[in-house]
Amino acid sequence: MSLLLSFPPGAKEYVFPRRERFPVFFHQENTSSIYVGGEGRLYYYDFATRDNYTVRRRR
Repeated sequence: MSLLLSFPPGAKEYVFPRRERFPVFFHQENTSSIYVGGEGRLYYYDFATRDNYTVRRRR
């Protein structure tokens, strides 16, 4: 399977600190932030302010 992505000029990206097999994304309309659920982790990134954090699940 091939996947072709096209990004508009000025698009910003976030590189995960580790590889995630099955990420789940949540973006609320009209906001600059995104939440990404990974394996035992929740990532937060705000593209406007560059604030970010990771919450890890306790075992």
